[in-house]
Order: sequence, then structure tokens, then C-alpha cells
Amino acid sequence: MRFWLFSLSSRSFCRRTFAAPLVVALLLATLGPGRAAGPEPKRVLMLQSFGLRFKPWTDFAEFLRPQMIKQSKVPIDFQDHSLLSARVDDDKALAPFIGYLQALYGANPPDLIVALGAPAAEFVQRYRAQLFPKTPMMFTSVEARRVQYDKLTEYDTVAAAAHNFPAAIDTIFLTGGSSRVPTVRAAIARAAPSARLAGGPDLLSVALGLTQMAGRMA
Repeated sequence: MRFWLFSLSSRSFCRRTFAAPLVVALLLATLGPGRAAGPEPKRVLMLQSFGLRFKPWTDFAEFLRPQMIKQSKVPIDFQDHSLLSARVDDDKALAPFIGYLQALYGANPPDLIVALGAPAAEFVQRYRAQLFPKTPMMFTSVEARRVQYDKLTEYDTVAAAAHNFPAAIDTIFLTGGSSRVPTVRAAIARAAPSARLAGGPDLLSVALGLTQMAGRMA
């Protein structure tokens, strides 16, 4: 088991690309070397959490592909699968998708599984025993708090991001009567010390918001 942590101050894709070269190196190391003569393509199973067109996870995947192909000494066959229909907490509902993967790869497991995003990571960790337990697996584009460390195996590699969410907040707009309570304001300031506290007419803004909602419902 290998684990790397990248400290990020926001969720932006641009910041993630700074860590991408290391992720590529880890992926290639996890994939392993190929044969010198007549190598067979390495099959990489890409498990997308939110569908095949959901940014920024798909952007990150698209960044990894050409880099891996460029640096790999053997051909790579990327095979994408989406968990869009499998992101439910129900074993009966997930059984068909698990059965599909087993039928597709049971006789010839992939050389590497890449789980992109927290739902994909949680899915493969939950069903690791059924989803090719000895196949190397890479967890990436996932927040460190979403990884179940007690379930990691010797075949797993994690490249997780540690987001500093308070540092990513520039301004907090306070409204409503409770925003006048000193202890509430102090607690908010402690939670996001670098953020600027802004506000408006405390009670009028709530009334205006309710009026707008009523207009939409009319």
C-alpha cells in the first residue's frame, strides 16, 4: 500500500494539474513494466464517479491519458466505465453493475484499476473482494477524508488531495437576526479566519429573499 497526500487550497482543476505529473508517475509504477519484445497492451479500467462528461474529474482523466501513453513503454488500452447508475447505497441495486464487471473481466482481469472521485473510491473499496482483489488499484482525484484507510490492501495506491476549505473562502455574507449574535459571528470568524465578513440589512434581506421565493412559486 502506498499513500500520497497533496495539499490544496481549493477544488479548482488548475491546481490539481500541479500534482498530475506525480500521479502519472505513480500510475505507471503501479501498472508495472511490460515485456521487451511484442508487449501486449496494458488494460487500464477507468472508473468514473459522475459519468463520462462530468467536469472536472473527466478533465483530470483526459490529462492523465496522453501523459501515460507518452511515458509508458508498452501500449495502454483505456476502458472507461461510469458509476452514474451505481452510486446508491443498496447491495441489490449494485449487484447488476458488479456482475457486469465480473462478466467482462472475470476471465482476464485488467492490469490496473483507476478510481476517479470519492464515489468510485468508496464503491471499489466496498466491493474490493469481488472486484479483482489482487489487481493493482489507484485512487485519485479524491479528497483524503473520503478514503477508508482501514480497507486499503497491499495492492492499493492512493494519491489523495487535502483541501484547505477555510482558505478557499474569500467572503462570507451574514444576514438574518442570528448574524447579530456576537458568539455566532465569532464562531464564523474562527472557522474561516482569512475570509472577509460582509453583510446588509439583517432583517430586510431575509424579507426580500422570502418575497422573491414567493414570486417564483406564484
